[in-house]
Amino acid sequence: MQDTPETPGTGGPEPTPAAPSPPPPPAPASASTTGTSLGPRKGLFERARDILMNPAAEWEVIDREPATVGSIFIPYAVVLAAIPPLALLLGLLLLGGVLANMIMGLFIQIAIAFYILNLAVAFALGFAIDALAPTFGGTKSNVQGMKLSVYSSTPLWVFGIVLLLIVSVPALYWLWFLAGFGYGAYILYLGLPRLMRVPPDKAQAYAAAAIGIWFVLLLVARGLAGSMIGGPFGVF
Repeated sequence: MQDTPETPGTGGPEPTPAAPSPPPPPAPASASTTGTSLGPRKGLFERARDILMNPAAEWEVIDREPATVGSIFIPYAVVLAAIPPLALLLGLLLLGGVLANMIMGLFIQIAIAFYILNLAVAFALGFAIDALAPTFGGTKSNVQGMKLSVYSSTPLWVFGIVLLLIVSVPALYWLWFLAGFGYGAYILYLGLPRLMRVPPDKAQAYAAAAIGIWFVLLLVARGLAGSMIGGPFGVF
């Protein structure tokens, strides 16, 4: 009969080695590892900077970003759309002198009308973009349409800071309008096919239709502002 081996130094039998513990189960893939999470939403100023500086890349981020109409307008549109009317109001007050105190109410009416019309144009354009999508083979999405409308309006709103000088240099109005609308139209052109899923062969026609509607909406808003405010300020 064979003797049981002894553990050195103890005189007793050698203990059986413990079986290795099974490896822990793999952790479930988090949203950040599967690519479904984009992290926190961009802040207002970061989004404005990126859509102005690198619109093509920023549309890719915006396309995947979950949103609602409310989250698109607040705070982004609500804040940025206030830049042109506030700049105009401050310009009128700074250069108006004593006259500014006498017609302060009129200046405030101008700024409020300007602000409301800025938001109304963006809202109407978003609906128009959404409504046109099936005509050009795209996918209807009110949220995607509002993304295009609001973020493409960024140059028109941000460049509005030049209206601080509009009383002394009236030509700045048209310079601001042409630069803001022109660059905004280009940004819209870049984002429209991606966000609305439009076939490449119909993308240009869709963009042309949307930009044309935007231009008409801006002209209508200008006419409404003139009728609401009247006088020499109707141009605003």
